[in-house]
Amino acid sequence: MNSEIFYKRLGIALILLSLIFFTGILGFIIIEDYSIFDALYETIVIFSTVGLSLVQPLSSIGRIFVSILIIFNICIYTYAISIVTAYFIDRNLSKSLKKNKVEKLLANISSHVIICGDKNLVTEVVSKIKNESNFIVMVNENHENNFIEMDNDKNQNKLITINKKIDEDLLTKINVNTAKVFLTLYKKDNLNIDNIFLVKKLNNNIKVVSVADNLNSESKLKKMGSDEVMNLSIIGANYISSLV
Repeated sequence: MNSEIFYKRLGIALILLSLIFFTGILGFIIIEDYSIFDALYETIVIFSTVGLSLVQPLSSIGRIFVSILIIFNICIYTYAISIVTAYFIDRNLSKSLKKNKVEKLLANISSHVIICGDKNLVTEVVSKIKNESNFIVMVNENHENNFIEMDNDKNQNKLITINKKIDEDLLTKINVNTAKVFLTLYKKDNLNIDNIFLVKKLNNNIKVVSVADNLNSESKLKKMGSDEVMNLSIIGANYISSLV
């Protein structure tokens, strides 16, 4: 059950509860000649199912009315609870099935691209290369919640997003040993250096592309095993100068 259907059905349940509630108030006023306050009190007692004493003894018609009101109340409560329960069960089951599917896929993929780094830069790079690579594994290290998701676009290229900090265990799970390219695109050079060290430790033959914050870092990154190093400051300066 998707969110749109859930909120639509829940809205129907709330509308029905509201109608029954106001019907109860109106019924007590008309049938039992209650005041508005007493009718409201009696309806709240019935809806809350706490079983408090009646304001006054009910007539025969009043008892029939209250019985019908209680039956409808129970039915609508049951309907609302079933909607909420089904939604959360379906959502958790869907997440579990999707996670299992992605984990099985990760266990068998090869020649894929692994990319991590600052969100804006990673997003732009992924948008440029997603039509050229069969699989892209995007790692969001700064996300608070750990989860895995897969997005299939119309060209059947698969983008797998993993929200978890990079470590040896994660790199092993995403098959870094069979990956084609690893891109580490952090503006902080120390993060890129740490990632290159981990990746090269597990797969010395993988092509590594990184970015550098300053000129002094380029040699360090290449020494650690980066095949290509892009200096963001130089790239930006060249682009700006071309506009002058």
